[in-house]
Formats: sequence, C-alpha cells, structure tokens
Amino acid sequence: MRLNHLDILEQCFRDKFRGYSKDEVDSFLELVSKDFKEMEGEIEVLTQKLRRQEGKDEHIAELRIELEEKNHIIENLQKSPGPGTELTPEIIKEKARRVLTAAKEHAELHRQKAEKELEQIREEIKQLKSEKKNVMESIKKTARDYLDNIKSKTTDRD
Repeated sequence: MRLNHLDILEQCFRDKFRGYSKDEVDSFLELVSKDFKEMEGEIEVLTQKLRRQEGKDEHIAELRIELEEKNHIIENLQKSPGPGTELTPEIIKEKARRVLTAAKEHAELHRQKAEKELEQIREEIKQLKSEKKNVMESIKKTARDYLDNIKSKTTDRD
C-alpha cells in the first residue's frame, strides 16, 4: 500500500491508558504528511521535466538527421563544378555516377521497406488462415453435435 500525505494526515489511533500522547502523534503525523506532500510535488515537477527533456531529445535527433542530410547535399554541391567551370565528359560522367548511386541507395531503402511490408502481410495471411481453420473446425463440430442431437431425439421418439 502506498501512502500519500492525506493518508498520513487522516490516520487515527485508539486511545489507551498508558499509550503515546495523542497530540504528539498528531503533530508528528502532520509533519510527515507535509513532507510527503512536498515530495509528491517534487516528483511531479521532475516527471514533467523528464517528459520535456525526452521531447527535446527526440527533436534533437530529428535535427541531427536533417543536418546530416543537408551536409550530404552540401558535400555533393561542393563536388559539383561551379559556374564558369567547363563541363567535360569526365565531370558529366562523375555527376551521373553520383546521381545513379544516390538513386540506387534510395531504391534500396524502398525495396527494404517493401520487403518488410510483404513479410508482415505474409504473417497476417498465415494468422488469418489459422483462424479460418479454427472457425471451420468449430462450425463442423457444432454441426455434428447438432446432427447427433437431432438423431438422438428422433431415435428416442421411436
């Protein structure tokens, strides 16, 4: 059982002949209750801070990914010839190779994603087939039981 500050504050004790002083117990419980209340408040503040920090961490991760993408673009632009540079067949071939490599990487990511989706679909089909089999067996059993019940009633009448 977890206590909160109200549980402590509202706790009552029976009076006994040679027991503790009721006023001392009540004042002590009041102090303990105040401490619990303060700790509950501190825990709530820390929980909120933690949630905000987790949100910031996610945002930072997103910004890092975006920064990496932009750095990749900058690197590609720096490798490209600038204005006024003569386009030679070698430069054009190199540019075409980079574009082709980027397209292949992009296609590979899409292929991997499609494979994952296909695997999930296959798994779902497997589960549906299993469920279908179970339902069919249940229907057959119910039909057999029903027919057996009818047969037993007709033989009982005869």
